[in-house]
Amino acid sequence: MAEVAKTVVLAAAFGLASVAAWNAASAMTAGDPTVQLYVESGIHHSARSVAFSADNAYLAASSLDRTIKVWDVATGRELATLPNQSMARSIAFLPTGTVLAAANEDGSVAIWDFPSLTQKKTVQCSSRDNATVAVAAEAGYLLCADPETQIIHRWNVSSWVPLTDIELPTALRGDSLILLDGAHAAAIRDQQISVIDLKSLEIEATFPAQDLMPDTSLALSWKAKMFAVATSYDSITLHAEIGAKAAGPGLTIPASGVHAIAFSADGGEIAYASESGDIVFLRSNDGQETARLTSNSNRIENAGVDATTSFLSVHLWYDAHMNFDLHTGGITNDPAVSLNYDNGTEFTSDAAFNNRRFGIRNRQDYLQLETEEGQPICTIVILDKIGKFVVVAPDGRFDTNMDLADVKGVHWVFAGDLLKPVPLEILMRDYYTPKLLARLLGGQAMPSLPRLSDLNRVQPSVTISAIAVDPLQRVALVTIEGKNGKDPSQTNGKTSTGLYDVRLFRDGQLAGQWPEPSMKGFSPDGVVDWREKSSIDVPAGKLAANHTFAVRLASTSQNKKVTFTAYGFNEDRVKSQTAVVSVDSVAASAPVVRRAYVIAVGVNAYRDPDLQLNFASADATSIAMAMQRLKGFEVVPVLLTSDVERKTDGTLTPAVDHARKADIRDVLALLAGQGEDNRDRLRKALGPVVDKLSKVTPDDLVVLAFSGHGYTEQGSFFILPSDSGDDLTHHEAMISSEELTAWLRNVDAGEMVMIIDACHSAAGVPEGFKPGPMGDRGLGQLAYDKRMRILAATQADDVAIESGALGQGLLTYALVKEGLSANTDGKLAADGDKDGAVSMKEWLTHAQDRVPSLYQDLLSGKVKITKDSNPNPDLLQDTERHAQTPVLFDFGKEADATIFTERQ
Repeated sequence: MAEVAKTVVLAAAFGLASVAAWNAASAMTAGDPTVQLYVESGIHHSARSVAFSADNAYLAASSLDRTIKVWDVATGRELATLPNQSMARSIAFLPTGTVLAAANEDGSVAIWDFPSLTQKKTVQCSSRDNATVAVAAEAGYLLCADPETQIIHRWNVSSWVPLTDIELPTALRGDSLILLDGAHAAAIRDQQISVIDLKSLEIEATFPAQDLMPDTSLALSWKAKMFAVATSYDSITLHAEIGAKAAGPGLTIPASGVHAIAFSADGGEIAYASESGDIVFLRSNDGQETARLTSNSNRIENAGVDATTSFLSVHLWYDAHMNFDLHTGGITNDPAVSLNYDNGTEFTSDAAFNNRRFGIRNRQDYLQLETEEGQPICTIVILDKIGKFVVVAPDGRFDTNMDLADVKGVHWVFAGDLLKPVPLEILMRDYYTPKLLARLLGGQAMPSLPRLSDLNRVQPSVTISAIAVDPLQRVALVTIEGKNGKDPSQTNGKTSTGLYDVRLFRDGQLAGQWPEPSMKGFSPDGVVDWREKSSIDVPAGKLAANHTFAVRLASTSQNKKVTFTAYGFNEDRVKSQTAVVSVDSVAASAPVVRRAYVIAVGVNAYRDPDLQLNFASADATSIAMAMQRLKGFEVVPVLLTSDVERKTDGTLTPAVDHARKADIRDVLALLAGQGEDNRDRLRKALGPVVDKLSKVTPDDLVVLAFSGHGYTEQGSFFILPSDSGDDLTHHEAMISSEELTAWLRNVDAGEMVMIIDACHSAAGVPEGFKPGPMGDRGLGQLAYDKRMRILAATQADDVAIESGALGQGLLTYALVKEGLSANTDGKLAADGDKDGAVSMKEWLTHAQDRVPSLYQDLLSGKVKITKDSNPNPDLLQDTERHAQTPVLFDFGKEADATIFTERQ
């Protein structure tokens, strides 16, 4: 508040790579130019061929856009994009599984080497555009069938010396010739498919051939004695036991947009390429779908900047749209501006932002922003099918709107090992840069990046080994197994790591940490201290350590899933891969009372007379009263205030003092299921409301509102309780953000909100905080992990204001008096979408947006003055330069069911 202004606040680049021979969009990192970011964009256009490697490790598919994609079958992760000179009609892996052959539309066969992902050779097969390739694994031959001459050409895959051709006898020839594998071909004639043994040149089996799809829509697994054929775009016919000369009708499997089919090496699965671009896996014994490789991105049709709004608008294929707000660097939901086929002339591809000119270059797979001199500023990849984006700078910094705990479609690639994807978590801590697009266009200087050679990149292992649900108590016992990490292939000498700081989440919300954190003597940025307090010892003689969490479950309807995720960190706070397990929830046996615990703290009276405030207690009371309007909750208000009484002679005497550090701590402890020894003391001070304080559940809401003084010193933020001392040197008497983090960590509410109406309050979430799974221990990290919302009244270097004219602080006035009052249309002012209800997100957002202009409206008379007729102009100095600006750190869940009613 205004009086606190008396306190003192102590306080290498590489060029962006163009589309590489193996990548859809990449950027080199400044720390190590051999590391690039790979975006798994999927197939943009429908695939025309698909093939498994001989060991089932890889799957490849070619598409109409003249590219070949390669995936890791076990993980479903896309590994490479190979640009081809023409579309490949048929592809096959050579025996080693590290070389790929592609029969192209021009009749040539391109040979790709996997370790380097370079095209090493081209041989000619046919003059037709429908040649097919296969591999004879045991013999080491590459075969290519020429349907024009009915000849099968062969090459030795070691020397690429041509071998004797196989020419089919006239009696075996058909209208089409298709290679099925290295030992069998299919000839199609007279509505019949003949499977031919290429060694004996005899027919092994026959199948009906009515209404056949393209040539590659046939597949054979001689090992499993199975044959598959697509006779329409919407079905696959599967024939088993094909040893007989004539086959039965077969099993018809529903499919969608079939273009190509392939069996896995053991015949256990079928993969087909669909019109949509997906690769679909089916179990071959019953045709059930087991997995799907989806296409994430889509072709960019056009992009440009709307000068009036500073929106970068992107028009995508299939008439999809996306707008970037250049001020924030994120996606905006404003529908007023939308680039389409008809209004492209209204947008410019050579634009300016913050007086810096830049150009937008459409590369179809991605956008590239360049300086006037043609130097790259950044690459923007849009994964429009999941509504996500990735912005990559030339030095490897990136931003994304994906959940960093579960990033899909992006990974790192290290030179020399391009087929080994490195999870994004490896470089997340240093390279993830929120609002990167806006910062780059604004020319903002950013800190240097560390050298990757100094980073331990080995990931430990975290798995969820067991979950047992107690339906009566609605508690899940979740057992985590953690292992140290080892990777001898690392070239920087750091080949092992211990396991640190394991975190368990229930539906994305922090439910427990192992080991339990202790804030005593903790240095938030000290990695040595972090290691000491976060290390998990694997018992001698054991491969893993285990820990079981007891996790409360929300009351829910039957058949709803609860998803548990867990991860840990290595010694350099590199995140492990995320373990994910879902279980069925349990419905409550009786109706559950949802409670909203409102802890409202207002400190007017301090020991130092110079720190006295006038309206902090009123702010706390207003917040507590406003929360009574919450719908669907039993509201439990706990008012913790400290105030004085002014005598007629002007002297001040203590009136109430319930806002001491111990009071705040002990109330929060009861909500965490702790501190029962202090209940009697609190009851004597606060009354019977204390008996309603109990361990919260995922059905509950907790709101902590603090109105009083805030203080920063050397990057640390403190709120000042009533007993915080006579001056600002007694840090132990204050409440640090680290202490507040410790008190809130075990408060397991389904929704949590914190409102800090104090000076410098945004410093509670430190500058440079990155919302993601970083392994930090400050208030910002806790808010992210618990999906909290924190509304801070001011910027980190600013003061908060209380007004005698309003009788309270500006933030509380904007929240309560304005936000929950009706406008002329009858809707509450904070009802942003005008649906008749105010959600928690709308309420907090209204205050964030309103406060900067509220004081000016007060001075101009737009806001009715209810107390002092002449507001003190000294409450806000230099308002044009430095208006109070709140900050909302919103990590709340997307589904915001907490609403205020319209009753007055």
